[in-house]
Amino acid sequence: MQAPIDSLPRLKPRLYSIASSQLAVGEQVELCVGVVRDDRRGQIRYGVASGHLAFRALAANPLRAEVEPSYFRLPADPATPVVMIGPGTGIAPFRAFLQHRAALGLAGRTWLFFGNPNRATDFLFGEEIEAWRAAGVLSRLSLAWSRDGSSKTYVQHRMREESAELWRWLE
Repeated sequence: MQAPIDSLPRLKPRLYSIASSQLAVGEQVELCVGVVRDDRRGQIRYGVASGHLAFRALAANPLRAEVEPSYFRLPADPATPVVMIGPGTGIAPFRAFLQHRAALGLAGRTWLFFGNPNRATDFLFGEEIEAWRAAGVLSRLSLAWSRDGSSKTYVQHRMREESAELWRWLE
């Protein structure tokens, strides 16, 4: 007889963007993971992968991981303007890009659009981002906080507000 657990479908792999540059952190890999949290019938449930990474993964228990190659990268010419749009945990690859440019000592035209619900709790990598802006690694920063004010402000609203300048960068 087959055990009930054996009849369940296999879990699909979870894909996460790497949020670090090897130039800055060496062989270590840093991720940006939003923990999925849901209240079901009065009981808090966490996402299988995000909950495991946040609460159960310990250094003594290595995780099995695979790296899939990506062609999403910074331009070869560091003088090329870079526009990055990363709401929520979508900030991960752009944090790696900025970390990489900082490790190389590059300044220049880089613009980050970032948003999340609340600035006080959801400005992921906020101190680093502000430091990169102060150092000139990041030249423009457009932030959107959807739950901080009386109206919901999203990244697309900031892009629309700054559309003339954004168009000049894209040209």
